[in-house]
Amino acid sequence: MIERDFWLLIDAVKQAAGDDQQKYVTLLEKRLEAMTSDSIRRHAVYLMQLLQQSSTEEVWAAHYLINGGYEEWGFEDFRYWLVAQGKQYFYDCLANPAEFLCERVNIEEGENPELSFYEFWSAFKTAYERKSQRNLCHTHDWLREYEKVQQAEFSLEEKMRPLAQEYKLRRRYPALFKKFFQHFYYRLQKYQEQQSPSTEPA
Repeated sequence: MIERDFWLLIDAVKQAAGDDQQKYVTLLEKRLEAMTSDSIRRHAVYLMQLLQQSSTEEVWAAHYLINGGYEEWGFEDFRYWLVAQGKQYFYDCLANPAEFLCERVNIEEGENPELSFYEFWSAFKTAYERKSQRNLCHTHDWLREYEKVQQAEFSLEEKMRPLAQEYKLRRRYPALFKKFFQHFYYRLQKYQEQQSPSTEPA
């Protein structure tokens, strides 16, 4: 039941918001706040279970190569982005992350090259706390699932970071490396320049 309801919610919000993350968060919070606090909490618990499900070596490698290397919390935020794309996208990606993302993700110059969506999770936390006046992170079942998420991430990082540092990931996934990693910081610089106000005199 919760699986069906969760994905119906995400697919509807994604269809309405597209790639506009600010609009996505606004719509998601609005729909969540129409639920009971218990229902919001169960959706948040299921989200943690999806993070566990996507804690694979292949997804970690894709995150690393697409997002320009390792950053604390980056893997988690990458998977929030992945879940936010919708059910079909999520499960198609899990089947073959490197090939799927290399084919489906295209970043133009001036666009943010980082696939990350922390605010997606924040929408659940914010909606629950507005509705219940309690901290979602202190609820027993959510905390239990999040501890599993952290354990899975720690185990993955112990295994995968040495491979990344020894340049083995770029050899294992050459298409991802060539399409994303090689150009990440150039694209990031162009994106940041576009976001910064011009300092040229009028």
